[in-house]
Amino acid sequence: SNMNNFPTKLEEVEIDLVVPNEWNPNTQSDFLFKKAVASIEKFGFVDPVLVREIGGTYEIIDGEHRWKACKELQWTKIQVLNAGEISKEYNSSKNLHILAGNQS
Repeated sequence: SNMNNFPTKLEEVEIDLVVPNEWNPNTQSDFLFKKAVASIEKFGFVDPVLVREIGGTYEIIDGEHRWKACKELQWTKIQVLNAGEISKEYNSSKNLHILAGNQS
């Protein structure tokens, strides 16, 4: 995976510290959302959410649907791949969308 272009570390964090980003409009249908919830309920959480650190919170780069599903299931903690404090410019650039695409 291309994720090695910047270091990430696997962490478990409070789900309330994880926030969606504003450049990635969430256009998931209700049906797909319910499927994600059912899958996490059945198989557990297998794919950590990719985040960056921003002022004491973790902004989602990739994995908003999984995060929403975990909130729906009333989880208090969530596994994240923390990319640290990478810049917003880098974050919203095409590079990162390509990286995020290679994640899934």
